[in-house]
Amino acid sequence: MLSSSIPVILIAFLLLCSTDGAGQSKDSAESQLIEIQKHYYVHVDTAVHRARALLPAVLDMNDPYLSGLAYETIARYYLDNGIQDSSRLLLQKARHHYDQSDRREAPAASLWTQATLASIGNRDAESLLLSQQMADECLARGDDRCLARAYWLMGGAFFYQDQLEEEQRYNALAIDLLREQPDTLYYAGLLISYAMSLHNIGRDSAAIPRMDEAERILKDYDAPALLADFYLHKGILYSDLDSVHYGNALYQKGITYADASGTRIYKALLLNNLAYSANESGDYQRAIELLQEELSMAEGLDDLQYLMDFQSVISTAYAGLGRYDSAYHYLQQASQNYQTYIQDGYDEQLAEVKIAYESSKKEKRITAQAAQLRQQQMWLYTAGAGFLVCLVAGLALIRLSQKLRIRNEENERLVQQKEALVGEVHHRVKNNLQVISSLLKLQSRDLDATDSPASHALRDSQSRVQAMGLIHEKLYLGKEGNRVNMKNYLQELGDTLLDTYALDDRVDIYYDLEDLTLEIDTAIPLGLIVNELVTNSLKHAFPNERKGLVEVSLFREDSYLFLRVTDDGAGKAAPTTTSGTGFGTRLLDMLSTKLRGEIRPIPTVGYGTEIRFTPAKVEPAGT
Repeated sequence: MLSSSIPVILIAFLLLCSTDGAGQSKDSAESQLIEIQKHYYVHVDTAVHRARALLPAVLDMNDPYLSGLAYETIARYYLDNGIQDSSRLLLQKARHHYDQSDRREAPAASLWTQATLASIGNRDAESLLLSQQMADECLARGDDRCLARAYWLMGGAFFYQDQLEEEQRYNALAIDLLREQPDTLYYAGLLISYAMSLHNIGRDSAAIPRMDEAERILKDYDAPALLADFYLHKGILYSDLDSVHYGNALYQKGITYADASGTRIYKALLLNNLAYSANESGDYQRAIELLQEELSMAEGLDDLQYLMDFQSVISTAYAGLGRYDSAYHYLQQASQNYQTYIQDGYDEQLAEVKIAYESSKKEKRITAQAAQLRQQQMWLYTAGAGFLVCLVAGLALIRLSQKLRIRNEENERLVQQKEALVGEVHHRVKNNLQVISSLLKLQSRDLDATDSPASHALRDSQSRVQAMGLIHEKLYLGKEGNRVNMKNYLQELGDTLLDTYALDDRVDIYYDLEDLTLEIDTAIPLGLIVNELVTNSLKHAFPNERKGLVEVSLFREDSYLFLRVTDDGAGKAAPTTTSGTGFGTRLLDMLSTKLRGEIRPIPTVGYGTEIRFTPAKVEPAGT
């Protein structure tokens, strides 16, 4: 079932604190902003219109905190509707104003915007760290509402790191803090998310009463946006408990409230869950009709997680109708969005690691130069001032040495933390690629013919995903940073391909591999090339139960690296099928171009290919 990241951000957003302003006009503006936030529960378009109309007057007041609050209030509209680029821009403006304010609430508000921006950017570890800093700030102020807001952000960060027990624990802490608060709509919204966190860890007997409690509260309020959220998640809960018919009825009811509130993302998610249910029951045509309606609601949304959900469901529906070209089209879109989703988070975190590491090196160099200059000056003073100056210089050097030692230890700790973060990124990328591989495998099982073009394409895509996933597994488990031991990697890749194509009983792979390491930017395209060439041999070189041998070689000669893949199979005389698309050949050309290499066939008993290229950096393994 498909849920959304919106409720966590949405609920945390609303836990703002009412405070006294410097003047009556500021008090009035702040009260209006808080009232507008509550109106988002009723109708989002009306709320954002009021917030935009109020913004110029707020900016004229020259109060940084109120300006930040106004931008944050407008950002709520885009968060509710899954439009991430506009959300980022407005939250960055809000943070800029909060950082200029001397209001006691401003530091926590700034940390909230930073944590939310990190969450939108898939930087979950950073979001968790910022949420913890926010919790410390709220504790120092003794502000329970602020602290609940921080706990809820921490729960969301743990959710996206698959630490569901920790998510539930911090959600429970937030619930306890707000249980006696007078604004019951806040509390009802939190109960919905808390019930789902209990459901996620299998505690359904505790989740259902929390959901029922939220429903009792909402019956007394006109809050269609929150009711749309409620029926979406209650439908997911009961559908997961095999009450599919009841779950679908809840989704339909939620659509009525989504229409009344103007929340497009909620309606899109409700339609998506109904389409998912239709797929599960085999009513693929109904699923397509729902998804076409959803497509009109989803126009302009740039939430990659939602788009991947939509593309996965519609791909399943088209496959069920036998329209494999459309199914493959949407599956490719989902795969591309997934790569963008992972790469965006990876690039941002890697850039932060690099910046921190370079800053650390500069600080060490500057500190060392400053120490050297001070030392020279101290010796000069000692020569002219005698024993007293010498004594003072000695004490200063001791103090400087202690500072340098502390700074160096801190810098080393920072580098270790960043290295651990890079390792965690590789681990998460590997896990996510494994999920994609499993989805491709499950999708291929649903196809009617195992030798159909779609089936071949899915299996080939699965092997490519496995090849990339294996790279990140090696990086995560290895001790060589961003370098890959190619001998171990290519041997494991070849064995995986033999298992994938179930040929290990009649085809052997011989490895002649120099023990060396390559950087990740070279290892990934090289691994994909080996994957394509070995896959081609396994698929075409040994027809009619023929036995044979595939040889994979990697060696250095002068300044070049040579990769050779040969087989003793049927060669170019091998029978061909109509399932080929030429994609593998184009991929080989693109990958060899990326490596700045030359690819050519080589004479052999069966068929062989050689690629010569000059890598950026080659090192023997273990150095």
